Amino acid sequence: MKILNLDKLNVSSGRFLTIANVRHEIMAMTVENFLKVSHSAQELISRTASPSEHFENVLDTIMLLVPTAPREALSKLSLDGLNTVSEFVRGADVDEAEVIEVSAEEGKAGN
Repeated sequence: MKILNLDKLNVSSGRFLTIANVRHEIMAMTVENFLKVSHSAQELISRTASPSEHFENVLDTIMLLVPTAPREALSKLSLDGLNTVSEFVRGADVDEAEVIEVSAEEGKAGN
């Protein structure tokens, strides 16, 4: 017998954002969130959205994946800063990211 225990599947990406000395976990992209982001992007493209709508969509996407992050802090970033956060949240390696080694137990606990 084989059993796939969905309760044990990790929804963490193993990445974090630090804002005002508070670490916020970046969640893995779920199917539901992927569909939301994809539909939103398609809608913006289909009607030639304004730059402000584009950046509002970027903020919305970040908030889906980092629900504990304060939106107002992200809104105060420079455009380059927001793009860097967006890339990092989507899994890209960015020069500004700090790599911190954690033990296996710390990684499981999400610390």
